[in-house]
Amino acid sequence: MIVLDDPDDPPAVLNGAIFQVFNVKPAGTGILKPFLRIHDNGTSGNGVEQGYNTGYRGAGFPDFDQKTDPNYTRNLTLGAVPVANVGSTSYREFLLDLNEPGGSKADISLNELHLFAGAAADGFSTNFAAPASFGGFTLLYDLDSNEDNTAILTDLFSGSGSTDVRILIPESSFVGRSASDYLYFYAEFTQADGSSQGGFEEFAPGQVPEPASFLIWGMLGVAFLAWPHARSTISNLGFKRQ
Repeated sequence: MIVLDDPDDPPAVLNGAIFQVFNVKPAGTGILKPFLRIHDNGTSGNGVEQGYNTGYRGAGFPDFDQKTDPNYTRNLTLGAVPVANVGSTSYREFLLDLNEPGGSKADISLNELHLFAGAAADGFSTNFAAPASFGGFTLLYDLDSNEDNTAILTDLFSGSGSTDVRILIPESSFVGRSASDYLYFYAEFTQADGSSQGGFEEFAPGQVPEPASFLIWGMLGVAFLAWPHARSTISNLGFKRQ
């Protein structure tokens, strides 16, 4: 498990992915290009907020908590997700905008994160069973593939319209995929107190590439390789987008 609940927290590693407190503001449509917006308004009764991106709008959709506006829940190709380099390792960059109540209710738990890919757009399945299968698409990354992992995240930057977290998925997860392949990004949240509260959670590809690189501060330990529960951090490594 990792916890990011302070603006000064260093990046943390969980099953190969890097989670970092990261603020882009404003982050609305036109600034970033969201591909998945999910919101459980409490009517489900299960306290879970979940969903995956797709351009499908036929019968049975939404099958989870996806918002149906195509500006926010849509198809996404691998080529639309920028590459970020940390040292000699490449990652695909995703941004997360949390929209949670303040104070003691600002925390939310990311319990599941699965990435699938395939040649077809508008993916949908009436028999979705993450992480095992999704309509014949290939599973590329599973947050829980090594054990039951959880990321406790905090809405640190004023609700919607301002990103809170950067998620870097290792480029090695995408070996053999083409830029035209479609990605299906499934996420599942609960509140830290066991219920879903606040507004929507929204994912977007990373920012447009920048000409200059910058540093990620903290300390990179190798302890997470030997101790899965250890909180690992990254620092003093040059970080740049391609």
